[in-house]
Amino acid sequence: MSNMSKGKKMKVYGITGSIACGKSTVTRYLVEKGYKVVDADQLSRDALTIDQESILKVQNLFGCVNEGIVDRKALGKIVFHDTKAKRQLEGIIHPYVISKMKEEIEKNKLFITNLGKCTQIDARPLPDEVLKKYLDLLFKEINIIKPKIIITFGNQVSSIILNKKISVSENRKKCHKIQINKNEYKVYPVYYPVGNGIFNIDKSIEDIKWIIENEIKKEEQNLLCEIL
Repeated sequence: MSNMSKGKKMKVYGITGSIACGKSTVTRYLVEKGYKVVDADQLSRDALTIDQESILKVQNLFGCVNEGIVDRKALGKIVFHDTKAKRQLEGIIHPYVISKMKEEIEKNKLFITNLGKCTQIDARPLPDEVLKKYLDLLFKEINIIKPKIIITFGNQVSSIILNKKISVSENRKKCHKIQINKNEYKVYPVYYPVGNGIFNIDKSIEDIKWIIENEIKKEEQNLLCEIL
């Protein structure tokens, strides 16, 4: 979305959820519809695989780098139970992610991120108390990109972000609002389209299509009318 007419504002939409909740499935659907994606998870991986400055910092701090390649399993064992080490790693990864995120958002309009920035070894869902520790970071991401629409996947993440008990089945196609640093954002809870929510995939796709038609395209049409 960087090649926009002068005066035309870029629309950015955020998608967040816990690990393995279906963000990639939704991303593929939206890419098929012509939307561009900025993936914070991929940027985090890039920081440890292709960014030499970040890799050197990991080597100096943790030592788990062999021939220029970060040993992610060894690194995970170090930081998973060590809060100080985890913060040091975040201090390496986050500046890279934020910098690249700003660059990519200049030319894209869909941003995907995880609320939880770590996972358990057996991929079990993270408990609420762990996910809540990442809220401040998520809100920083949101305030950087300032999305027009936020889609949250599943009851757990939706409840944590909205700070109230949310049942997706009772909130389909319902818009909620959150206030972050005086900025107001629209939030739509949606079913998991994969994992434990695989049986709700049709409902998830239906709701996302509805959001696209009734929020995203409507805003784009209104913007076009204003420009013309």
